[in-house]
Amino acid sequence: MGYVDYGPVRSEGYATGRDETTILEDSTSPALPTAGTTPEPTLLPTPTPAPANATVHIGFHDIFIEGEYLTVRSEPLIMTGFIRWKVGYPIGDEEHNCGAFDTGKFILDNRCDVRLPYICEIPEAP
Repeated sequence: MGYVDYGPVRSEGYATGRDETTILEDSTSPALPTAGTTPEPTLLPTPTPAPANATVHIGFHDIFIEGEYLTVRSEPLIMTGFIRWKVGYPIGDEEHNCGAFDTGKFILDNRCDVRLPYICEIPEAP
């Protein structure tokens, strides 16, 4: 079980967010405590209210097979228990492959190169 890191919010493409998450999961990263140590408590900034039309990248895609949506853990999206597509989505083409969430509480598929804030999960230390 981990937690969702909401800050700092930056606008990046899906691949950048995925790559930076991979870096955070690297056990040599100073951002993660090592075995046998106690992490220092960190205060997260107070979230800024999202604009009415905000969309963020989240961890699912259909990059490998069109229409087969997988989480960043390679699990089928349907296993998350949340499949509430925005009207008109998903878009069944080769350009809209990266998952997003909007303030209307819907998921959608965006182009992966669209610069949006992203939300990633940082796992707890063992």
